[in-house]
Order: sequence, then C-alpha cells, then structure tokens
Amino acid sequence: TPLTQWRASNFSAIEPAIAFGQTAWKDRMTGQTGLFGSETSTTNDDTNMLPTVEPWTIARLSTHEKASFGFYLSAHPLDDYSEILQRMGIVNFADLGEIKSGGQLRIAGIVSDFQARWSKKGNRFAQFRIEDQSTGLKCLMWSEAFNKFSSLLENDALLIVEGRAETSDGQEPTIIVNDVTSLTESVSRTARSVTITFPQKGVDQAFIEDVYSILSESRGRCEVFLNMYLNDLDLKIRSVPLRIEGARSVEKALKDRGCAVEWVY
Repeated sequence: TPLTQWRASNFSAIEPAIAFGQTAWKDRMTGQTGLFGSETSTTNDDTNMLPTVEPWTIARLSTHEKASFGFYLSAHPLDDYSEILQRMGIVNFADLGEIKSGGQLRIAGIVSDFQARWSKKGNRFAQFRIEDQSTGLKCLMWSEAFNKFSSLLENDALLIVEGRAETSDGQEPTIIVNDVTSLTESVSRTARSVTITFPQKGVDQAFIEDVYSILSESRGRCEVFLNMYLNDLDLKIRSVPLRIEGARSVEKALKDRGCAVEWVY
C-alpha cells in the first residue's frame, strides 16, 4: 500500500540523511565548499529523493508503530485473525463481560511487558500482558507452566492463552496461565486446504520429490493443491492422496525453496 511503501522509504532514508547532515556540518565547520562555491555538490533534487525499497509488511508497520507510539496506529496484528478467532469462539477482552475469580478463560493476543523472574525458592516464573484490539490483561505464569512454554514467550508473540482468573477489589484481574499455544501455529492447524505455488524456474524431478518429502512428514486433514508452470501453462493440481497438518514449519520449508503458500480456513 502507499502507506507501507512510504514508511519503508522514509525509514531507509534516515541513516543516509544523518550521514549527509554530518558531512554538510563538517564541511561548513572546516570552511570547505563545493566546486562552484555551494556548500555541497549535492543538488536539492538528490536530497529530496527517497530510496526505492520493498514496502513494509503490515506486521512490520505495526511493530514500528507500537515501538514509537506505545500503541498500534494503522493496524493491529490480530486484525488478520479476527475471522478465525471468531470460529474458535475467542472474543475480544472487552466482550468478556465481568471476569469472576476462579473462572477459566481462553483468550488471544500479543505479548507485551514480558518479564522472567526468579522466586525466593529459586524457581522461574513469568509476568506479562496479553493485549488485543480492545484492551489488555495481566498474566502470571508459575514455574511448572513457564518451564513447559517458555520457548513461546517473548514480546510481540501472538498467543492463545488459557488460565484461571483471579480478581480482588480495586485491582485489575490477573490470569494464572496454565496453557499457551502459538496463534499462528493454531491457525495453520485449522486450515481446510493449502495451495502451494511452485517457482517458475528450477522445478525438476528432484525439486518435486523434495516438496513431496516435506509434505509427507506432516500428515493430517488439510487438502493440498499444487500450482505448477509447464510449457507456458498454469496448472492447478489437487493431490487427492496427500493431506497434511497445517504448520508454520511446513510453510517456512516451502518458502525457503521459493514456493508461495496460501492457507484456506
């Protein structure tokens, strides 16, 4: 989009602009001038041109906005998951109603303010906030759960969190977390089908066998469709015998080989 392109170009121009300013200041302080008496030999047109770079993804745009402003301005990372979260029965925090102590909650959001600490007994535990488009909730994870799910816990991680609510007068609720799953991984596993588009070049028998080997390691219920280019023909093939379990590890392996991957839920 124009916004993601504009932000990417401006961000890429920061370091060259700083370097240009430092050079101009140094030249002014030392009395150096350009060939024809100007302060620099760079024209105004040159200094106003932004570099041509790849547009940011919405995810990267959101990350930079949160880092700069403390909140998401253009889009929230959960926006792309709204429909699938609704199918899972997961609602916004604002729609939970009154949170009662002892109640079990299943929520989804993005991690912020993550802190891993040591208890007085020498056990590791974690505190963090989980935020969606509406608000945030405080989460606490004791040592047993932390040891089990620590690899998933980091700031900006998209997670589905389950736990028991604890409330007290005058304070916000705290979720005592007992289960965590990666949102992106969970979404992949709910996919009904996947379309894998092969690159236009470099596809031979060995390439096809390599892709088949990747898919064969993740058997499940998700249908597989293959887009292939053959003699200027664009072929879409449904692989009837091969069904997989959606997983981001499968997606990454395919993308590393130049394939495009599209999940349908």
